[in-house]
Amino acid sequence: MSASIDLTGRVFGRLTVLGPTDRRESGNVVWRCRCACGQEILVRTAELTRGRTVSCGCYQREIHAQRLRKLDRSGNLVDGTNLHSLARGIQRNNTSGVKGVSYNARQRAWGAYIYIRRQRIHLGWYHTLGDAAAARREAEAEYHVPILDRHKDPEA
Repeated sequence: MSASIDLTGRVFGRLTVLGPTDRRESGNVVWRCRCACGQEILVRTAELTRGRTVSCGCYQREIHAQRLRKLDRSGNLVDGTNLHSLARGIQRNNTSGVKGVSYNARQRAWGAYIYIRRQRIHLGWYHTLGDAAAARREAEAEYHVPILDRHKDPEA
């Protein structure tokens, strides 16, 4: 299959273009690429030429691992949870006024959630903001407080 621009052999970040496939997505040729780590992936022309895709995902995983190691060395990582994120206040775009609570128009209910070890845990749907806020406070007591307590007492 011929492509309007031949990217074969070109290097984009950690990706080396091996050749075009017969696939097209959104008007773009889909290229077979090999990452520096050895994994092969398929990438659209636009993702390569605009610098949006530069690896198979190994680069992001390495960057994330570096950040976790840095947090761990600084003492801010406890049981896989960033202590700074526990202490972080309400985000600017929060409209409920309660951390971890938002209104879902489709459900016509308040949703409560909490993050622990980079995982979002859905706590349920509630008819009132007060009930959702109470569920969030209970979850903080269950999930966050033990981590904060362990950080205060390294012998625990």
